[in-house]
Amino acid sequence: MQPRVLILSPQVYAEPHSGVGMRGHFQAVHLSRLWPVTVVTETGTYDVKDGVFTHRVVTEVAEASNALAYLRSAARRTHYLFEKYNCRYWEVPSLDEFTHVIIHYPALLELLASSPRPQASIIFDTHNNEREYFETVAARTPNRFKRAVISKQADVAERVIQKARGLIAATISVSESDRDWIESLCGSGVRHFVIPNNLFSYSPTKWTGRKSILYVGSLNVTMNLQALEWFTVNVWPLLRKIVPDVEFVVAGRDPSAALMADLKRKGVTVIANAPSLDPLYEDALCSLIPASSGSGGKIKVCEALSRGVPVITTPHGLVGQPAAIADCCIVREDPAGWVDAIRAQVERGHRSTGEWDDQVEAALSASYFGNSIKQISQYIESR
Repeated sequence: MQPRVLILSPQVYAEPHSGVGMRGHFQAVHLSRLWPVTVVTETGTYDVKDGVFTHRVVTEVAEASNALAYLRSAARRTHYLFEKYNCRYWEVPSLDEFTHVIIHYPALLELLASSPRPQASIIFDTHNNEREYFETVAARTPNRFKRAVISKQADVAERVIQKARGLIAATISVSESDRDWIESLCGSGVRHFVIPNNLFSYSPTKWTGRKSILYVGSLNVTMNLQALEWFTVNVWPLLRKIVPDVEFVVAGRDPSAALMADLKRKGVTVIANAPSLDPLYEDALCSLIPASSGSGGKIKVCEALSRGVPVITTPHGLVGQPAAIADCCIVREDPAGWVDAIRAQVERGHRSTGEWDDQVEAALSASYFGNSIKQISQYIESR
């Protein structure tokens, strides 16, 4: 029997759109070259064949604000993302129409609670260790009430997983440490796969010569806002004094009006909802990932490297990355170290060296998603 695969994930579109849904998007692209794939998300249903998405059922389920999602989660004892993407209103077909169902994020496991026990094999893509994610985000949240609400999500995520553990046949994680976390919550007999978050093949851009430093990330996600705030408060003012001709560009989805105004007031160029990031990577001397919270392998690390752009990040920004990817990055912790690293990048007059380019290409090739996803296609074929 030919496999019939269903992918349930928020924020999946015909083109890569946001970090939240990128793994679901690229899973559909690669698996659909073997068999037709169906994707269900908040905007409806896509049929995917040979990497081409056809929007078959169009729905418009509105996304809730972060504050409202957390409040609903606390009141209903549900997962925050389940409320943020209003998953209860998605038009999910009968799971028994499929041989395999790939469910993204613990939040979407709650969709199983309202359905009879499915005959399909359930493959759970964790994305990250949600205990680590929510606890580190909470630790960087000043407001005591918000900190408690966010931290509680770690317990919610694990409760949802344990409730569904009897239905899960296999899991996908982005790193060995994330795999160890989910393995501790699942029953015996579950297969566990590690597929790094390197979604991109090496396709370097040519530097335009601009002295631009770039931050890319969804601008309505708490951990990204925390990273951006740390950089603009602790690094950017000093950097502007020392290297006055450097341009700081922030690009991302759905920034609030208040955030855009604040960044512009600080002399930062904001590009909201850019149709393509390629021109920004062409201008960039380096990509900045000043992460202090979250978990899992951050997609933007490999995205920048794949465009030939050096990455400056923190130790936390490399959590979940293969060692070969981490070795390609510049790692700094304190503000002075960040300023020195960026100034050195600006002053050397070129973006990268041929030796570094070769190192990046080899590292990306070794961990490329299109190769590691074959573990899942082989597993699907064997079931």
